[in-house]
Amino acid sequence: MKVSEIYKKYKIMPRLQDHMLRVAAVASMISDNFQKPVDKNLIIPACLLHDIGNIVKSDFNKWPPEITKEKDLGYWLRVQNEFIEKYGSNDHTATINIINEIGLDQNITDILHNLEFSYTLEIADSKRFERKIIKYSDMRIAPYRVDTLKNRLSELKKRYGYKRKKRSEAEFDKLASAWKSIEKQIFAHCKIKPEDITEEKVRPLIENLRNFEIETS
Repeated sequence: MKVSEIYKKYKIMPRLQDHMLRVAAVASMISDNFQKPVDKNLIIPACLLHDIGNIVKSDFNKWPPEITKEKDLGYWLRVQNEFIEKYGSNDHTATINIINEIGLDQNITDILHNLEFSYTLEIADSKRFERKIIKYSDMRIAPYRVDTLKNRLSELKKRYGYKRKKRSEAEFDKLASAWKSIEKQIFAHCKIKPEDITEEKVRPLIENLRNFEIETS
């Protein structure tokens, strides 16, 4: 199936579609310029579907009105309730359940299991560059645009910071340091630099990725 067909079937919000497409576009840029062997056929489908269950955790009261473009708020609340009932109330669990339902290659499912922020240290120590590229690409996406890792870490500290998560400032800073290490690890083997990945360069890749064919069973 084309990824656009999967998004339509699962009623994925336009903003969430845009996010996953941007992540995949960043990962595509890195993969195409990476000087070690990596499996792009694993990386791109994983990026295109990595947050497919995220509507279950959405707080629409905090989102600007344009988020619900094309459909009204009541529609998205009904979709959210349907997802929670069918796939669970945890966004990561919902994503894995949907991916299993779609019938993706098990390697894609496996790599998506442990990509949450709390797994940062494990990702930094991992020898799998596919895993690093997928999560790093996700870390480079702010709402509506590509951003620097530095800006994203600052934003995440405010949004999910140590006070809210009962995580000490030192613990958060340790995770932030690990993300900087992941960036260095990736670009030590890449023909481009982090600053070469910009919204302007990523945007043209997005429309092609809407037609990306994902193997399903």
